[in-house]
Amino acid sequence: MQNNDKIKGSLISVLWNFAKRQGIASTAILGAGVVIIGNFYNLPGMTVVGSLLSMFAALAAAIQQNEFQEKVEEQNLHISSSITGGLSFCHGYPFRENEALDTYEWTFIHVGKYPIHNVSVRIVHIDDLIENGNLISKNLLGNNFNLGTILPGKSHDFGINSRNPNFIACNLFFSARNGDWVQEFRRIRTSDGFAYVNKVDRWTDNPNDLVALYEESPNFPRLETGEIDWKGLPPIARKEET
Repeated sequence: MQNNDKIKGSLISVLWNFAKRQGIASTAILGAGVVIIGNFYNLPGMTVVGSLLSMFAALAAAIQQNEFQEKVEEQNLHISSSITGGLSFCHGYPFRENEALDTYEWTFIHVGKYPIHNVSVRIVHIDDLIENGNLISKNLLGNNFNLGTILPGKSHDFGINSRNPNFIACNLFFSARNGDWVQEFRRIRTSDGFAYVNKVDRWTDNPNDLVALYEESPNFPRLETGEIDWKGLPPIARKEET
């Protein structure tokens, strides 16, 4: 029994390699011819071999068709993503701080494989939300900037006046050809530099992809519950208001 299984396995391997080398059409024609000859001369073994050749030709054709279809879909996705931006996005980070002038510069960093086009951002300071959230539409708050196209590996800089050199608490609302996303950025000055937390949420067909980016300094202060206070000002800012 074991010898028969080995023979069958070897035969299948030989036929499969033959089908790949000779091509699907040639293998199918050969298989049909072998079946005809086997039936004509009453040779069951030859008929079996011909049937196997035809079967492997059909299997190889199905596999080849699936591989071709996958390549076509992959290429279409690549072309579409090159135009729309796919799942690429960008997020802001303050660099080049000038403490003497009380200013810092937002650098918008590209994340992903494809360029993102027609990018705009609305930057809202959290203290504006707290102070005016119930008075005017939140859609009217903040400063709007057109970033244009941001390429992979590139960034876009904007100089923006800082409200307070000791903390930055902003929500950034992005819009581009490939959709919308929101960044929540908090940074405070500490005794040994800065601590920050940064989160980007974007909406895709997969609910698990909501959080596209999350970064946090280990020394960023949390609430007593252990959570980040995304709706309020950083602790240092609350202290300065009292």
